[in-house]
Amino acid sequence: MTGSENKTEVLPNLTVDGVCNAGGGIYDSVNLDGVGKVSGAVKSRKFRANGQFKVLGDLESTEMICEGILTVRGDAHVAEGKIDGMLTIEGKLGGEHLEVYGVWKVKKDCEIESMKTEGAFFIDGLLNAGQVQIHLHGLSKAGEIGVEALRVRRLSKSKWNLLRLIPKFNPELQAKVIEGDELDLEYTTAEVVRGNRVTIGPGCNIGRVEYRDELIKHPKAKVGEEMKLGG
Repeated sequence: MTGSENKTEVLPNLTVDGVCNAGGGIYDSVNLDGVGKVSGAVKSRKFRANGQFKVLGDLESTEMICEGILTVRGDAHVAEGKIDGMLTIEGKLGGEHLEVYGVWKVKKDCEIESMKTEGAFFIDGLLNAGQVQIHLHGLSKAGEIGVEALRVRRLSKSKWNLLRLIPKFNPELQAKVIEGDELDLEYTTAEVVRGNRVTIGPGCNIGRVEYRDELIKHPKAKVGEEMKLGG
C-alpha cells in the first residue's frame, strides 16, 4: 500500500466576500457574504450564506445557515438547516431538521424529519414530514401534507426581521389533503383532513374530517362532513 493511499483527503474551503461568482464543487465549508452566484452543484459539510446568492445546481450540506435570500436552481438536501430570510428551492427539498423564519418556496416535494417554520411557505408538491410546527404570519400552501404530528397556529408577533416581504394575505394554511397521526389545526383550509386524533380549531374550514380515535372541534370551526374510521 502506498503512502498516498493512507492519506485522508483534505477538502478545500470556499470563502466569498463581496460581489462575485464562484464555482461549484465539493468543499469542507462554504462561507458566502455579499451578493453573487455559485455556478454548479455544491456539496459541503457546512454551508453558510449571508446576503443574496444563487446556487446554479443541486445543494447538499450537513449543516446550513442562511441569512438573507438564497435560491437553489436544483434539488437541496440539508441534514440540519436554519434559514432567516427567503429561500427558494426549484427542485426537491430533503433533510432531517429544518427551521425557517421568513418566506420559503419549494417547487417540488419536501421531505423533512422535523420542521419548525415561522412566516409563510409555498410547496407545490407533497410535504412529507415527521414532527411539524407551523406558525403562520402569512398565507401558506402545500399540495398535500403527510405527517406524524402537525401543529398549526397563527403568529401575532415575530422576531423575523423581513416581515415586509411576506405577502399581505390573512395568515392561513391551505392544502388539498392533510393526513397524520396527531393533527392540531387552527386557521386551516383543506378538502380532507384524516388522522387518528384530530383537533379542528378556530378559523378552520374543512370539507371532510376522517378520524380513528378522537375528534375535537371548535364551535366556530367549519366542517362539512365528519367520518369515524373503523379499525
